[in-house]
Amino acid sequence: MFTPSRPPLGSLLLLLNESNEFVGDKVAYALSQSLKVIACVGETLEQRESGSTLDVVATQTKAIAERVSNWANIVLAYEPVWAIGTGKVATPAQAQEVHFELRK
Repeated sequence: MFTPSRPPLGSLLLLLNESNEFVGDKVAYALSQSLKVIACVGETLEQRESGSTLDVVATQTKAIAERVSNWANIVLAYEPVWAIGTGKVATPAQAQEVHFELRK
């Protein structure tokens, strides 16, 4: 159960310094065990401010795409790291920009 004091998995992976490739491997493994996956992608505040959001999210997503061929049991969730537990939220325009790129 998610509570405000416990960040979502995607932010925990960042805090644990797990590489995009390792996360991709974990997604592939979860699928191989007949689990469904919600993969959170998103950027840090520094990445947002430097204008690299789309590159960061594309790299994160590519690491998963290189390891799976069927996306039927995967949900991608845009969860910017800078918005987790800070009281800041992504604007609808920011989220729509990322969603548009993810759908390509």
